[in-house]
Amino acid sequence: MKTASPKSLELSQIMNTVRQIQSSWSETEREERRRQGEARREQLAEMLGLLELEAAA
Repeated sequence: MKTASPKSLELSQIMNTVRQIQSSWSETEREERRRQGEARREQLAEMLGLLELEAAA
């Protein structure tokens, strides 16, 4: 059985680290988009409330 060379093991570790970083970035991006979506929904609800008040006046 052939053993992996130190260089290929090192490359494998680097690639695993890169995948972990990419995964955490995409998680952070999803969280940020979720927060922005919530803020936008709050803004729209507030605008709708103001329009309803105006219409009722």
